[in-house]
Amino acid sequence: MSIQIIDNTNVRGIQNDIRQSGFRPQLFLVANGSYASGPYYGSGAVSTGNYDAQVPPVTVRNSSDSLCPTVSHVRQQDNDIDFETVICLDASQPDPFGGQPNDEVRIGTLPLAAGEPGRYAGTLKPVNPRFGLPLFHDIEVLDQMGTQLLPLFPSTVLKARYLTNGQLALVQQDLSAGPPPTSTALTAGQLGSLLGLGAGSLVRIHVRGQYKGTKAV
Repeated sequence: MSIQIIDNTNVRGIQNDIRQSGFRPQLFLVANGSYASGPYYGSGAVSTGNYDAQVPPVTVRNSSDSLCPTVSHVRQQDNDIDFETVICLDASQPDPFGGQPNDEVRIGTLPLAAGEPGRYAGTLKPVNPRFGLPLFHDIEVLDQMGTQLLPLFPSTVLKARYLTNGQLALVQQDLSAGPPPTSTALTAGQLGSLLGLGAGSLVRIHVRGQYKGTKAV
């Protein structure tokens, strides 16, 4: 009986090592109509305000808090990217943007702060242009007890759109409209309706997604 020797040197499909990284997410606003302004959903629209700028800030910056950290984790193996982003808001603070309720809510990236681990100096990895700008379906807006706060209506679902600059647009789809369903951006007024509550109140925005990116180098 002969023994066949298999050379795996050039076998396709062998995956590379997993790479772990992260970034500091920031919740901010852009002008009303940015998401509907073109095929790239208003990528790179100028910020009209953010939830870190107040004193005290509405964003809770404590990545060691297991209940509600504000942090993003990114896992990449070859072209496959998984990410998880959590932004925690201090809902006891008043709505800082009551005068601009129609501005649209987005998630961007902050530079690394002093003393923070270097692994959080990254960004959300670029998407493979062959697959377009993905729409992520796994998004929750909860209070400190885990109760769902948004969407407000059972016919509406929350989603997050990847933008060309690595930011995320928070959007909502009305399944009762269409077909196809009507998609609009989540607004500052909708988020502001969850703020100004009692001490200890929190809003937890949690986005998870998977997509095809460019290969790690």
